[in-house]
Amino acid sequence: MNTNYDESHEMRHWKTFVVQLEQQMMDGNLPDVSLHEIIPDAVKLSSPLLLQAECFARITKGNYQKAQDLLALSVKAYAMQGNAHEMRTAIAMMALLYIRMGEVHESALLIDFLQQEERRSPDTCSGFVLWAIARRPNTEANEIQYASALENDHYYLKAAEKFSKEATPIWFVNLMMDRWIYDSHSIKGGNWDYWVLRLRQLSAMYPVCKQAYDVIANLRFDQSEQMHLPYRYRFIARELLHPGSGLPSPELAYDLEVQLFGVRAEINLALHDKGEEARVQLLRKAELLCYAIGSPASWRWLASLRQVVGLGATGETGETVRETKQSATMLNEWKPIIYQGLPEAHSTPKADKPNIKLMDRIRFIVGRQERDAKWKRRKSKELFVYLLMQEGFRASRQTLTAEVFGEGEEAKLTNQLYVAMHELRQTLRENGLDNVLYARGGIVGLEEQRIGSVDLNEYLAFGDTGDSLWTDEELQATSYYRKAAGIYGVVGAEFKEATWLKKVRSELLERQTRMLKRLAYHCLAAGDAEEAEQWLKEWIAISPAQEEAYQDLLRLLKSSGRISDAVDWYRRLEKVCAAEQNRKPLDETRMLIQE
Repeated sequence: MNTNYDESHEMRHWKTFVVQLEQQMMDGNLPDVSLHEIIPDAVKLSSPLLLQAECFARITKGNYQKAQDLLALSVKAYAMQGNAHEMRTAIAMMALLYIRMGEVHESALLIDFLQQEERRSPDTCSGFVLWAIARRPNTEANEIQYASALENDHYYLKAAEKFSKEATPIWFVNLMMDRWIYDSHSIKGGNWDYWVLRLRQLSAMYPVCKQAYDVIANLRFDQSEQMHLPYRYRFIARELLHPGSGLPSPELAYDLEVQLFGVRAEINLALHDKGEEARVQLLRKAELLCYAIGSPASWRWLASLRQVVGLGATGETGETVRETKQSATMLNEWKPIIYQGLPEAHSTPKADKPNIKLMDRIRFIVGRQERDAKWKRRKSKELFVYLLMQEGFRASRQTLTAEVFGEGEEAKLTNQLYVAMHELRQTLRENGLDNVLYARGGIVGLEEQRIGSVDLNEYLAFGDTGDSLWTDEELQATSYYRKAAGIYGVVGAEFKEATWLKKVRSELLERQTRMLKRLAYHCLAAGDAEEAEQWLKEWIAISPAQEEAYQDLLRLLKSSGRISDAVDWYRRLEKVCAAEQNRKPLDETRMLIQE
């Protein structure tokens, strides 16, 4: 009886949490992957929308192995449930994952199945099914013919219609960006005018739609204004509109389109630092990527690369088109060339991302090793902490300079920022984070894809989850409060005088005090005096002048018959009141000792 109650009680908690995340999607935002990780798989399967969001987020971030495992679980579970619609959607997302990675054979098998299902029952197929069919790689096509024809464009159009009818714009806007990347030349005019206009209409409500519209309709990319788009789309849009702007994040080393559009920056570097052989090898890599991708945009990009290298728009690198196509169809032959110098090409990179601790002191954790960084100047350390506390680990140069370096002559402040960034780069390099700090387009930031967890973000996530559950699911809320309480510490303890940090510390202290108070009261109500005492003492430790905490502790000690301990804690309160507030404890507190 009690077991059934506990199970239903816990399920109600998860349903409440899932609804909250689904509402984020209704608002046009993909929930953070870290929030998905705490949800049991059985609960995820009850929300196809949330499951799709997690898989899509992992695919766009390059976390292919986890996405593949989750999709495989979904296909099996939905098949057992007889839910053909969601099973086909999961298969379609897996096909899109394989297309991103260049797994031509695997994606073809899945798309063959999806096309059969679509012909048999078109009305029951989701937009993802149509999207996957539209992106089928055509490695047998002649590049000139394929660049001038969109064989599967009607599938893209049908997918746009499907996604536009859903309550969230997330899938529609991502499809539109993918279609623009597939062939930006043909997305203006004809049937696409209507969907571009629809994107503009949605821009009034959803920032991510406005940013996508700026790229697609206005061919305008501003790094500081594109933060709502997934990183892969931001990178590709930047390269298509401003070729050779920079190398992609290593996290997307196995995303074929990202790697193709990143070749221009590699060639630019080779033009200055390496010989002709290196440039030809990069062009060879681009040719193989093109045959695996098979999109009109990829062939145009290849032609532009040939011009840059100096081989002409139709020049070859030493092999005939037929030979290149034959090698492209043999996955084991061409893939190692594309991913030269990288580990296993069919999986997510194995290198551990450093986790970062900010509470109490800055530490880097790689695997099981924890180490303190060596800092030459306090400002480089403060800059690092400031960036890690901003959304997306980035901030405008103007805001950052004002917050971290204060007021002064612009030239002097700019020089201080430059010196701090230079030293921060060196420190990060020494701790396994080379080329993580960037400054472009008026934005200074850290490559989010390269950093693991940050304890402050985990603390806030656990605390927010507990707060959302406290009113209706108090027991579940306390489990998150316990996790958060174990993480808490002073942020930026090394530079306590930093003005911008004072408000942050105050807010964190208030948050921690509220959680400890709730934990103590919950344990008191549950009759767990030992744990309640622990939380009350921790409350006093971080807020030694809060007399309310002493009052609750005195009541608890007296009720347990520990009069001597209660008197000792009262004497401690007397000293704190005298030293910090020049007063005596309140009469009501003194009465607790005299009773």
